[in-house]
Amino acid sequence: MFKVFYTFFAVLILLNISISQAQVESKNGPYGGMVYSLNKYENSLLAGTNMGVYRSTNNGKTWEKNHYLKNKTVRTIVNDGKNIYARTLKDFYISANDGVVWIEINKGIKSDNVYTMYSFNGEVYAAEKNAVYKFDLNSDTWNIASPVLPEGEQIQSLCANNDFLFVITLSGNLYRVKKNNDAWEKMLQGFYARYDNVFYVNGNGIYLACNKGLIRSSDNFSTTSLVYSQSCNSVAVKDNFMITSSFGNGVSVSTDNGNTWNTAKTLNEKYYCALISEKTFFAGSWMGGIMASDNNGVNWYNSSRGMDAANLNKVFYYDGKLFCSATGIGLLRSENLGVDWIEINNGLKTSIINEIFIHNKKLMLGTNKGIYVSPNFGIVWEQVNKGLPDNFNVNTFLNYDDYLFIGGKGLYFIKGDSKEWISALGNLPKETEVLCFLQVDKKIIVGTKDGIWYSTNLGKFWEKVISDMKKYTEVRSIAKSNDFLLASTLSGIFSSPDLGKNWRIVKNSFSDYGELLTFDNNLIYTKGLMHSVDNGRSWTSKGELFKEYLDEYNEIVFVNSMIIIKDFAYITITSGALYTIPTAVLFAQ
Repeated sequence: MFKVFYTFFAVLILLNISISQAQVESKNGPYGGMVYSLNKYENSLLAGTNMGVYRSTNNGKTWEKNHYLKNKTVRTIVNDGKNIYARTLKDFYISANDGVVWIEINKGIKSDNVYTMYSFNGEVYAAEKNAVYKFDLNSDTWNIASPVLPEGEQIQSLCANNDFLFVITLSGNLYRVKKNNDAWEKMLQGFYARYDNVFYVNGNGIYLACNKGLIRSSDNFSTTSLVYSQSCNSVAVKDNFMITSSFGNGVSVSTDNGNTWNTAKTLNEKYYCALISEKTFFAGSWMGGIMASDNNGVNWYNSSRGMDAANLNKVFYYDGKLFCSATGIGLLRSENLGVDWIEINNGLKTSIINEIFIHNKKLMLGTNKGIYVSPNFGIVWEQVNKGLPDNFNVNTFLNYDDYLFIGGKGLYFIKGDSKEWISALGNLPKETEVLCFLQVDKKIIVGTKDGIWYSTNLGKFWEKVISDMKKYTEVRSIAKSNDFLLASTLSGIFSSPDLGKNWRIVKNSFSDYGELLTFDNNLIYTKGLMHSVDNGRSWTSKGELFKEYLDEYNEIVFVNSMIIIKDFAYITITSGALYTIPTAVLFAQ
């Protein structure tokens, strides 16, 4: 029945080209995203992500986005041998043409109460809170296929084979019910499973990835054996090869049917799902897209080209080189303004990079594990943390003559090429967390969770600014616009006409975690992409320019980073690729 709509929807989507898409250009990455589910159907690989379904027809070398899903976060993809099915946070979809076009199929089930979906031997199942449903292709309807679970139980994951249905509940119990029977049996207790991809069925039995490790049963969970002892949340099996993934322990591989295991060496240690296609292993990650291995899991590489769903943090330009940090991936460099990218992570121990900057002609990174330095634009990195607390999270930095200041839960500086950090807290409270810096003349101004402070002697002594913002102390950013200083706080934007001595509120509706950026006479507030040319007194929203690129969790655009190169703004937002837009468009009145 649904097939007759395909041509209509295809034409409708092609005609829906917005003005914003003509003005905003997506660069070639960096690519990545949250990959919740992987599935192989005939000659295609399909990935369910935070930005919809992506399809690959060349075994993961490149991916293309599907634009037909109303709800973008796709948690599960399965197939019945003839059709492909997708579960989003709110709806079910079916595709009869290899994932090119999708149609909603919600009849008979409360789709917003569904947490999992599974397919076996041509049958497709989904679970509401306490019962399992089966999809009937002839009527496009979900029909109940199991009795209701005992009171208080809620289904987290499900599985099926020829004889039984199996479910894992949120309380850690595994139940089974014989098909067409009227009673569930509790088989296991204390077995917790996190996501949809926890079961795998083949001729050797049923595999379960859970908090206790990888479990195998050949008798429908009457008995079990432990195959792998580390907690995991997904499993893929082919011949003698097995892959498990976990949200913390990374990806582990066995090439001898589970007798021995090796853990993959990847920067990202958080993964949702795994798949074996032909001779290639795939793992879908948190934020970092898809990792792949062509040599039985010995070496891994990012296989997300075309997947513009990444969380890009900072963009930075220096000496003809463009740098961009991506959570789950690390740092990337482009020498042709984003046409091509290479990963430059040699020596890095984290992918969470908050700041990118130059100090004494060396590239430096502020991360959640302190400071990294590279003298060769990222070919090799050295961690420089002497004098810093363990795992010091760098929120912000300031270059001041030959000094470099960094702020987080504490305030530190180095001079010149020194590799030892010295505290610059002075008389600041020991628990001070520095969120932002600004230098004005010979004054260093810091925004903290306890208001604004300034120092005129390199941090030996700090004086607190007393102003109208004293009741709302958390200061997220400070910027200079013409002769005014502006500060964004959790209660709005404040302005100072006298270099920080006195402050008054100018925009109390901007009371969230947005930050202020200045470009000549243009002032940007990052949440909603707001633009002002009169020192923050009036604002114009530019967020509609990026509406097509938002994921399902964000109703408005949130700019993570922005720089200007010649006549273009380079912008990263919460989810997506690196975008460019002409400054004439962005700053138009």
